[in-house]
Amino acid sequence: MDKKVKNKIKTIILFLVIRTVYLSLGIQVLSVEIYSASASGGFDINYNIEKDIIAIILFLIVSFFYVNFNDNENFNSVINEIFFVIYYIPVNVSFSLNDRTYLYCFLTNLYYVLTAVMINRASRRLNRYTAASLRVNYKLLRFVCFVICLLLIIYKVNTNGFNVVLGFDSDTVYGNRSKYVSSLGNGVLAYLFRLVVVHCAGFLAPVYLYLSLKRKYIIDGLLAVMCIISRYSLTYEKSVILWLPLVLFAYFVCEVKKGSLKKIFIHAFSCGLILLELIYKFFSDSSIYYLIVRRLMFVPAWLNGMYYSFFSCNRKIWFSRDAIFLETIIPDMYEKSHLSLISEHFFNGMTSSPNTGMFAEAYSQGGIFGICIFPIIYYFLFYFMELTYKPLGKGIEFVSAGIIAITMTNTFLLSRGTFFTIVISSAIVFFFSRQT
Repeated sequence: MDKKVKNKIKTIILFLVIRTVYLSLGIQVLSVEIYSASASGGFDINYNIEKDIIAIILFLIVSFFYVNFNDNENFNSVINEIFFVIYYIPVNVSFSLNDRTYLYCFLTNLYYVLTAVMINRASRRLNRYTAASLRVNYKLLRFVCFVICLLLIIYKVNTNGFNVVLGFDSDTVYGNRSKYVSSLGNGVLAYLFRLVVVHCAGFLAPVYLYLSLKRKYIIDGLLAVMCIISRYSLTYEKSVILWLPLVLFAYFVCEVKKGSLKKIFIHAFSCGLILLELIYKFFSDSSIYYLIVRRLMFVPAWLNGMYYSFFSCNRKIWFSRDAIFLETIIPDMYEKSHLSLISEHFFNGMTSSPNTGMFAEAYSQGGIFGICIFPIIYYFLFYFMELTYKPLGKGIEFVSAGIIAITMTNTFLLSRGTFFTIVISSAIVFFFSRQT
């Protein structure tokens, strides 16, 4: 058998392992968990084996399709792989785990395939040009990252002092996040400062940390770590804590092992899930699962179903909110934000930020039209992303792809904060890393 064919079969098997263990953990852990904020009192675990058979068939078809077109190792192929693991697998499983409708299953699979194809097309178009041959001005990029990270640390100290609270429970997170939001100043200058310093630093600090590790800049590395911790201590976004292990993983694979990030990522992810399964079996401990896997994979997929359920029976938003420039010219479809609508309908108003993205954003904004138009938006966005990060090497490509993928699965891409953060952060890297 040809080596390429063997590798493709191995990849599909690993995807199937990840799916199986993820489903098993979800049934075991979440079916007995109480979530008082939810109207149902739990996580709506209602496993349907007949639907799971259909979901597995679709999963194998999509997996076969995926391994036959996503065989490169660049920014867009990496982000496609991360989307497959942390987004598509949970959404595919949610059809049977949360007993969603058949139309939901069809639309989510259609949306993922369109998204994967458009991201792949953006990469193929870029390969006609010579992005990889562009010379990188590491000194200037280092200086810009240093200034922005230092400003964030100073801003954090000025806002809530030197204390660092790393609490992960919902009460601590939402309580501190509310304090941070209430302390924010108004005005254009205050908004721009927060955007560049607070939000962009969250994206630039991991890039800065990777460069510091690669080039042995100890002081810079410590500053980057302090910046990441400061960002969490300000905004209390749980995903920020994943930036450190993401950078360390990429550095170890690229600079120490000199291996393939995509291959090792799938192996490491499957081994990690199996380890969590064993820990739960033998020690009845689900704390790591609850903190990482539940928040990273289950919750966005679970909320996807809620957004679909609500907006399939109610008016779509039609880009009147959380759609950057369009929201200023299109009359509001609702008086409240999508977060308030979902919170009141499914959580009795007890969850202030039922955030998710990807399919939920596309469908709530425009239904079938949104499912078709958002992959086109991704095409242009990820063309720019790969053009920006490709010259910086595979390690930084992986780190940046991971951060953007996790952000997009948890928030609306076209909301002003998320969109401007991703675009401005990447623009800073693009313009200040180019050799003149």
